[in-house]
Amino acid sequence: MHFSSWIAAAGVLRFLPLSIASPLPAAPKTPSTTSKQSASNASDACGSPSGVSMSPDCWASLDMNEFLTNWTTTTIIGNPPMIGTIYCKPKEIWAQCFLRFAFGQQRQPAAPMDCSTPTSKSCKSPVDVTVNPTSPEYYYGAYAIYAVFSYISAISSALLSVTAYAGALQNAYTSAYAGAGAASAANPVDATLFELLSQSGFSAMDTAFVTYMNKNPYTGDFVGASTDPPSDAVIYTSLVAVLQQRLKGIMTVDSAFQSLVGTKGVWIAQVPPPASYVKAWTTQGGGAATAR
Repeated sequence: MHFSSWIAAAGVLRFLPLSIASPLPAAPKTPSTTSKQSASNASDACGSPSGVSMSPDCWASLDMNEFLTNWTTTTIIGNPPMIGTIYCKPKEIWAQCFLRFAFGQQRQPAAPMDCSTPTSKSCKSPVDVTVNPTSPEYYYGAYAIYAVFSYISAISSALLSVTAYAGALQNAYTSAYAGAGAASAANPVDATLFELLSQSGFSAMDTAFVTYMNKNPYTGDFVGASTDPPSDAVIYTSLVAVLQQRLKGIMTVDSAFQSLVGTKGVWIAQVPPPASYVKAWTTQGGGAATAR
């Protein structure tokens, strides 16, 4: 798909500055008795810590965005004043702290879950962890963290696999910049990633991630590019570095995480496998790529 046409079709009309370090949202108002009862009913309908049947609808039913905001604004940073107090270590990122409490590990574990790096081996789905989360809200929050991690990891893995096909990434770059004025509409790294995601058919997660990218654009260029188009290797290296940077930012601050996940439970679903992206990227764009 032509990059400028896709931008217009998706409503991606302008870029806003990145604000990973933006202040946390204000604490929500105390729920009324009626809203508390509704939340209780939602918890019952959306499962229990011992056996959650996941549904995207539960993200809204459990009012997960209010839960996450309230959890963050009431969490102490520093040493806990007493056992059982929710607290984050001074240099502990938001997602890691949340996961500790989701799985009942109030004291810093020897090997904490790391979902902030695409190549991490310690990020686990609550489905696969033997210690059940302590509430449905913790379960859904932990799963969304895992899904975001898995999504960016899947794209990173697919990019590595597609480097075995000569010209696949160059085709995406060329398609993104075909036509007058396209090159000035966005930076080349995001433009190429947008194009690749458009070729994959846009799952709900793709759309959510593109919306987040539009709010938080990368402002750099391909590192080490000496030709136009850059080589597949240069494109791969830059795209993976930017994905890693974004994942780190999303997992570091609650407001960045919520900006991505939204309010509709998009991330309470199976993540598209890397192979689906590889297939799309090697058969579309500027022509089918050739295996090296």
